[in-house]
Amino acid sequence: MVVPENGFIRLPPDSTGKKSAAAGRLILQCQDNTTYTFEVGQTIQGQTSSATAEIVGFERDGYTAGQIDLYCDLNTLVGTFQANENILVGPTVYAKTKTTATLDQIYYQKTSIVDRDTPSHNLKIDRAGDAFVRFNEGSPTVSTFGNLITDNPESSRQYVYAYDEKPNEFYDVTAGSGTLTYVSGERSVLLDTNGIASGDLVTRQSHLYHPYHPGTSLKIVQTVVVGDVGKANVRRRWGYFDANNGIFWELDGTTLYLVIRSDTTGSVVDTRVAQTDWNQDQLDGTRNFNLDITKANVYWLDIQWLGVGIVRCGVYEEDGRRTTCHIFNNPNTNSTVYMRQATLPIRFECENTNTAVSSSELKNICSVVQVIGSIKRQLSCYGASSLAPVSIGPSDGETPILALRSKTTVNGLNNHGLTFPTEVHVISDNDSSGIFNIRIRNLCFTAGGTFNSVNDSSHSEYNYQATGFLTPSTSGTTVYSAMVKGNDMYDHQFENFTHYAQHSLVTTVLADGTTRPEIAVTVEPMTATSTGNFYISVNFDEMVY
Repeated sequence: MVVPENGFIRLPPDSTGKKSAAAGRLILQCQDNTTYTFEVGQTIQGQTSSATAEIVGFERDGYTAGQIDLYCDLNTLVGTFQANENILVGPTVYAKTKTTATLDQIYYQKTSIVDRDTPSHNLKIDRAGDAFVRFNEGSPTVSTFGNLITDNPESSRQYVYAYDEKPNEFYDVTAGSGTLTYVSGERSVLLDTNGIASGDLVTRQSHLYHPYHPGTSLKIVQTVVVGDVGKANVRRRWGYFDANNGIFWELDGTTLYLVIRSDTTGSVVDTRVAQTDWNQDQLDGTRNFNLDITKANVYWLDIQWLGVGIVRCGVYEEDGRRTTCHIFNNPNTNSTVYMRQATLPIRFECENTNTAVSSSELKNICSVVQVIGSIKRQLSCYGASSLAPVSIGPSDGETPILALRSKTTVNGLNNHGLTFPTEVHVISDNDSSGIFNIRIRNLCFTAGGTFNSVNDSSHSEYNYQATGFLTPSTSGTTVYSAMVKGNDMYDHQFENFTHYAQHSLVTTVLADGTTRPEIAVTVEPMTATSTGNFYISVNFDEMVY
């Protein structure tokens, strides 16, 4: 939109021709401004003259207390202000013009920095007087906390479907004709209603609730393809959310929304903003990028939580530059947190909300959740030990000697904390002999014994009396194994957080809210004469945000 110039200066010698743009300002010298604060954009009125104008700036630095110069746009001036009259904002007196006020009208020369060949490409200045400066690849990336991002963000979790749909990392639900299919040729996962009946659906949610770290931004990047431009009675969602809280994209019918979900009121409330109401770029081609949801696109969310922080949403354009389409401005807006937590899973949904004209698809290629900024993780450290020896004989087979898992709830709330061992110490007494295989298993389910809480503050519980596994198929995966002799010891230290690996061995409550895989340490006799009495202690950390 081109704004016509209302103020200008004639340039000699063409005094009747070319014009130079100028901005007209009325300067009101005021006093007695001690109670209320003027703001740019306010309309002021002279109490005696009834003149009005809009404030575009003010100056008080170096002035005596209560004195201020108001800069008003001459284009908004109606009437003539007077010296020694009260200045109102609404019905309230904010200040008074000085008796010596000169009421100057000043014209400031306008200067624009433009491209030589395309003058419409000009330098932009924001409301704080800062210039928008960027690189050829796009604007410098700044976190939601205003920090220039110059180092590599740390991935909380990456989801790449290299060889399968990662069934151990997601909780998938289908209803009616809904299906979830691994597309090996594209290394993607396809959610398909596979029918037109109301209630046909498929949802996919990560088991992991990605830890939020206060003072850092969370960035969620997902590559998604929607199979069509949208259709009546079909709803598709993708983003960072669960059934109660989160932020996500939603294609409901043919309308694309950005949504914040919150249960802070005691009920789940979805606050939806339609594409036509996005406050940065509606991605309809009128500014820059024209989003085609039927094509593969890179969608991102950038979360500053702290309960009341901003949320930025956008896409990456064809040339790789990042475009912000909408910002949820929560600070100084809400009287409570905008959602209960920022520790959340990634999730995808494809559902017929009523009878549809055809089946519908949503395809996820890959996703990543990143922490923007350097962090020092706050961990709670605990330990658990067997209170009695576990006796192993040559015919006993592989026997769990200690299992560790998460509690279902903590203080009545669903437990999404992470538990990961840091050290395992196994020792057998002097009467032990033979060769034994010590294994550490993940994603298993033991049978027998009783799980005990480590203590009230811990989110984990342990069992040192298990008698075996529920079934052979629930014995999980062996992640570490070692051969030891009787009357010897085995120690293992884990590096769960390094520059190269994270969460190498971790347990948590799965996305269904009830399933709790265990980490178990087992002993198996390897010779016909192997007998031993084994003691174990496990040290572990918990990450709860």
